[in-house]
Amino acid sequence: DIDHSLWSARCLVSNPGVIRQAHQDYYGAGARVAITASYQAHLGGFRDLGLGPAEAAEAVRRSVALAREAAPPAGIVAGSVGSY
Repeated sequence: DIDHSLWSARCLVSNPGVIRQAHQDYYGAGARVAITASYQAHLGGFRDLGLGPAEAAEAVRRSVALAREAAPPAGIVAGSVGSY
């Protein structure tokens, strides 16, 4: 469900598998770089989702881990930082 202003941040918490699958799909289509699903990730947004600072930080770390798990041996992972 992406009908939420923080849909990708919410997926990091509630459905991380969909983030990993998206990375795998892009790599499978020929991408060489994955961008972490952390653009919308910010403390205020995670607070709105009911998470504290430690849980929010873990979700951001998870965004990197999911991209790394999906990456082929030569795949590159780039961190995405929003303007929040």
